Amino acid sequence: MELPAQFLDSLAHSGQAEMMAVRGTAEGSFKAASVILDLHAQAAIIEGQKHSDVAWRSMRDGVLDCLTNEHEEVPLTFGAKGVRHAETLDPYGNPRFRGGDIAGTKYFFDKLNSYRVNYDVIGQSYYPWWQGSLEDFRQNMIFMATHYQRDIIVVEVAYNWKPAEYRQRAAPFPETPEGQMQFLEEVNRVVRSTPNDRGKGVFWWEPAVVGPLRTRGFFDDQGNALPVVTVFDNSSRN
Repeated sequence: MELPAQFLDSLAHSGQAEMMAVRGTAEGSFKAASVILDLHAQAAIIEGQKHSDVAWRSMRDGVLDCLTNEHEEVPLTFGAKGVRHAETLDPYGNPRFRGGDIAGTKYFFDKLNSYRVNYDVIGQSYYPWWQGSLEDFRQNMIFMATHYQRDIIVVEVAYNWKPAEYRQRAAPFPETPEGQMQFLEEVNRVVRSTPNDRGKGVFWWEPAVVGPLRTRGFFDDQGNALPVVTVFDNSSRN
């Protein structure tokens, strides 16, 4: 679906205050309740705004291509301004879901920077069955740290504790409880070794997931904690 230019013009000009108000109201409510949003919660809010916005929904299937539209910076630009206005979070992060894809990451952030979107932290995801090998991921972390000179947080990562994604192809780690733990250990090692201490952390999606995606969680079918929960026990920065 392609939106009429007149609608996009209206969105670009009359929708700015509304977008800022949505962000400011949501995050201002947290501030009034003395709740400081962490980066993951903040990313969830702006992702929710983007995906509820009519213009974004019409183009999100081609997320790389959509930023070639001169109006597409609007949700991100004014979402960011809403964050700054509410002052519920500093720094402000912009998520990107191309963990092992340097070319895709570069395209997105070069285009984003051309719109002068104000952000402090890069958020990346890494799902190995979609987004490349661990070496691809490591090289992209190095690229982002050196090219954009911003801190990076892996806002989504997952691996299965029983066969799911690699039934018909070779897996980088066994899809077992031990293999899941080994995967997160390796991801954490890559993040911590990012140049100039730019790798700041890892969020798993989703430790308590249920239903068809339960095999990506931290608990077995009986609700028992899996070995992966111990990965960060001895993790600290000097």
